[in-house]
Amino acid sequence: MPLYTCVSDHRTDDAKRQAIALAITESHCSHTGAPPEFVHVTFNDYLGGTSKSTLRIVGTIRTGRTHEVKSSMHAEIVGKVAGILSASHDQVTLVLQEMPAEWAMEGGHVLPAPGTEAGWMRTHWTEHEEKAKHDSASVLR
Repeated sequence: MPLYTCVSDHRTDDAKRQAIALAITESHCSHTGAPPEFVHVTFNDYLGGTSKSTLRIVGTIRTGRTHEVKSSMHAEIVGKVAGILSASHDQVTLVLQEMPAEWAMEGGHVLPAPGTEAGWMRTHWTEHEEKAKHDSASVLR
């Protein structure tokens, strides 16, 4: 969480997908202060119907951001993605929808409210990383 789902009417090559995912992650984190580990970007190719958009993005973010933060983040993401795709801004659709932090989990723990991530990361993310290291070591034995 947040989850950004990108839908295209055509196959977007892997290099552009990587660039878009990085641009969305960087923009989201720079505007909200959320750690990059929280950001998830997925891609779906929709091969039916017609659309005026080159790419449609639905971003589900935690409730609690100001209008200014959301507006600025929205404009930056659309601008970066349009640049990556060599498209005009009106060909990139971005919808941001909000949901309460307590409706989402990372690493098996309910997410914190926006602005309180540092303490949550110290407590829960370190625990999650240690478990992942242990699980990886077990698989390699």
